[in-house]
Amino acid sequence: VQGKLVHSYTIPADSKGGIFSKTYILVDEDRVLNIRYQMIPPNDLWGQQQ
Repeated sequence: VQGKLVHSYTIPADSKGGIFSKTYILVDEDRVLNIRYQMIPPNDLWGQQQ
């Protein structure tokens, strides 16, 4: 990640908050793919937001 171009993708695409798994895949010596997958949505952690 240091000094590399990082392409980040979040699944689901519009998710905010909650708990995410993070996977980093080295594409080549200059690029890294970061995949964030939402494992637990924020409503499951703190209940429904008003």
